[in-house]
Amino acid sequence: MTLLVALILGTPACSRLVDDNPPDVPTAQRLAVKPSAVGVPYDRFVVIRHDGHVIAVNLHATSQLGDRIRYRWFEANADGWFAPEANLERGEGEAVERPHTGRIAIPNLPTLHWSRGSQESGWIYWPERDTGLEIFSDAFATLSEIETRRGTGRWLDAGAGGK
Repeated sequence: MTLLVALILGTPACSRLVDDNPPDVPTAQRLAVKPSAVGVPYDRFVVIRHDGHVIAVNLHATSQLGDRIRYRWFEANADGWFAPEANLERGEGEAVERPHTGRIAIPNLPTLHWSRGSQESGWIYWPERDTGLEIFSDAFATLSEIETRRGTGRWLDAGAGGK
């Protein structure tokens, strides 16, 4: 199972907003929003931006319980796009939920705290202090899908989760 989190560099807020009732659990297309966390589907790209950087992260559950993940990340180019993929800065890592959360370390982002939700999804927690981190409300199957569906959702921040 894989989740990709993408940060969109310099992209303006989308013009068409999603409804204000996100699902209670993430779906293949939509993130769940709670006061302290965002529910993200594995095997999908999720868009995040922070401090002028755009990064796509793919979370993949590596255990049956979902308490171990492998992640890959891609940083968008200077124009905020994820193409061509071969030219993007990238990396990978692993996280283990121990004792309650795992840590995802990606350059140009604050450390992300993650926990399992199920075999299909997990939770990324809002930073304890406001860092300007934003996560896009939609999930995407591929990096190229991000480019074609930028106007389908909205940016979420800790305030959107009620924090």
